Amino acid sequence: IAKFSGTTPPAVSSITRASQNPTEAEYVEYTVVFDQSVTGVDATDFVLAVTGITGAYVSNVSGSGATYTVTVYAGTGEGTIRLDVVDDDSIVDDESAPLGNVGAGNGNYTSGDEYHYFLALPLRPWPTVASLLLAGLWLARRTQNNQRPAKS
Repeated sequence: IAKFSGTTPPAVSSITRASQNPTEAEYVEYTVVFDQSVTGVDATDFVLAVTGITGAYVSNVSGSGATYTVTVYAGTGEGTIRLDVVDDDSIVDDESAPLGNVGAGNGNYTSGDEYHYFLALPLRPWPTVASLLLAGLWLARRTQNNQRPAKS
């Protein structure tokens, strides 16, 4: 005689980008959707698959029920970032059934969207850039005025 609970353990339905792609943003957001309401979701449940980027990490997780927003610090470099769920049995449904069922790793999810991240000229430090440009123009003008071709 066997007893079946009749409940299906929770699973990840999707992980999608919540911000534009490609991005130059310092932080990027992903929307993580489970197939049912879950609890126990925190930053330790996520890992980043990165190429060409250093220093990226999960900085915040918010949400409840079946939908969560995961904020990722994008780090430095040019490449891709993908957010994956790592099943350590800490995410559970209303009946305490763990993600993917009992056993770490059986609810892993690695099929989400990737961000293409690249650096561009920063827009914020314009006073610094303007100062450098003006100093360069001043130096070029001074050099031009003080240098005269030698007479032959």
